Amino acid sequence: MFAARIERVRSVLSSHGATGVIQMIRDRSRPREYVVYCRGLERKPLEGDAFGARPGTLEELAAWRRTCDSVAPPFLADRTSGWSDFCWAWHGNRPVGIVWTTTHSPLLVTAPDEAVIVDLYTSPESRGRGIASALIAAACEQLSWRSFRTVYATVEVHNMPSRRAFERSSFRPVGQFTVRGWLRRPLRTTVWLRRP
Repeated sequence: MFAARIERVRSVLSSHGATGVIQMIRDRSRPREYVVYCRGLERKPLEGDAFGARPGTLEELAAWRRTCDSVAPPFLADRTSGWSDFCWAWHGNRPVGIVWTTTHSPLLVTAPDEAVIVDLYTSPESRGRGIASALIAAACEQLSWRSFRTVYATVEVHNMPSRRAFERSSFRPVGQFTVRGWLRRPLRTTVWLRRP
């Protein structure tokens, strides 16, 4: 357990640098307000990938990272958060966006048939072209194929582009909460959220 934490600290330092770690500490020490979105899922066949959005594997992601000088932090989430399932969007020979899904959200505790979309990211030069919506659609298709019935997403209140992307993708707001500082304890969805 202790060795795993040391390895995580090393990984974060090597990927973000000392300045990045200081910024992360500052970010985590301030209160954050989140809106919780929810959508029911139906099992259906996987459709084509809009905007090149498709599920990826950790092996593909690791191989791609080895070809780059630097990558945006969401492309490093498997190292820092322990997540393993994601979809990414490609333009030509490079990824322009990524979205991670998990059953172990840092903010919500879910039931066995529920999942959470986390860390939705589109590269700055590719924003405004529907890539976030395509990533959300690909993630929902993948989750429904894996027999999940409900998917949640937590979005910071002031992040209007992400909120619009989820709302366009048939998610509806079901709650709101504030996280203060480092003492983050995931909220149990069965206690305080209205069910879809």
